Amino acid sequence: MDKLKPFPAVPSDGKIETIPFLKACRSVVKLLETFGPVLMPAVDDIHGNVKKLEKIYMENQTEFKYLNGMLLEEKRKMGCHARIALLWLRRGLELFFVLFSKVVEQHAAGKVLQDLRPLIKQAYEETLEKFHGYRTKQMCMGLMEKFRKYKDFLQIMGANDERSESSVFTILPVYLDGIKCSTEAIYNRMVKKNQVEKHIDDAETEKTLTQRELDKIKVEELQMLQTEEKKASQDQCI
Repeated sequence: MDKLKPFPAVPSDGKIETIPFLKACRSVVKLLETFGPVLMPAVDDIHGNVKKLEKIYMENQTEFKYLNGMLLEEKRKMGCHARIALLWLRRGLELFFVLFSKVVEQHAAGKVLQDLRPLIKQAYEETLEKFHGYRTKQMCMGLMEKFRKYKDFLQIMGANDERSESSVFTILPVYLDGIKCSTEAIYNRMVKKNQVEKHIDDAETEKTLTQRELDKIKVEELQMLQTEEKKASQDQCI
């Protein structure tokens, strides 16, 4: 639990600092990796897209101090790499958020947990499942059967006795709130606004998009942005 880096606070303008955000994501990856292969779908979605965003950040560290800067630059150049990376990064974080939130809820309700497999299955069904193809779903369902027991979860989180367990479940909800604020900001201000999600149904589809299809996405996004800007100008006049 001590190794988890907090997610940066999201101000009213929705700007998310790039480096603190990516460092927080990397700390989530390190934690999830300790659970073994069962959470690899989330690990892959987070880690792979963190690397993509880091690469984009290195192109212009001043301009891309905030994630929003990457998206503004993509609007200008009709690109979509950062937005797609943020889309899949958010999905991976949501699996982590939903799963750990369910564990916190069970603990707060005083329910005795032994087997966490039902919770990981519920979290997967509520987050990543709808974006995966048949083969990926079958692989994920197989991995879930290997999920660790609740006592192993506590040990990984550093809860070796009742006192440390209480401490974990005091800190964890606050940490999860930070993730929720970040993922909601990414969706509402970055992904949903640019309608990236409707174009990408699953990871395999993303990888097999042809250049022609990508160009079509870019044109559609540009047209949508122009419409939004026109509407915003009209609203200001009113």
